[in-house]
Amino acid sequence: MRAFLIRLLKFAVVGVILTFVVRAIARDVSRIDWSMVDPDWLFLALGIGAILLVGPLQLLVWKCLLAAYVGPMGWRELVVQAWIPPMGKYVPGKVASIAGSVYIASQLGIPAARALSVAVAMDGLALLTGLIVGMPIFLFKPLRESMPVAAWMCFVAAGV
Repeated sequence: MRAFLIRLLKFAVVGVILTFVVRAIARDVSRIDWSMVDPDWLFLALGIGAILLVGPLQLLVWKCLLAAYVGPMGWRELVVQAWIPPMGKYVPGKVASIAGSVYIASQLGIPAARALSVAVAMDGLALLTGLIVGMPIFLFKPLRESMPVAAWMCFVAAGV
């Protein structure tokens, strides 16, 4: 009976997290003025391809980081560790993702301090990637015209 209740609790937690995810996505999509959307289909296809590559590449990064800290992990544990905690970013407070990552890692036998360092390193890598990918927007002519200091922001960000 206890195992059934624990499984039911897990499904309830996943349901709550998915509710937050769906609400956040629905809220953001409802703000789009669809009359102004005119996509360039080539870039749309490239963007979708890039999004599809995120999952496997994220697994590879997790595998390398965890191997450096705790040794090799199986794919099943790796998928759970890499894909479940990021859903916590939709929960208000923004700490559920890292806390979930540390909790799942502790359930897999990884010490909490090592799991926390890997989770923080992953967040740092994601932030750095976003900075690198987003920097060229500062050189975009309309942005430079409306915000002359934008080019300098690009160089400051590159220096960081």
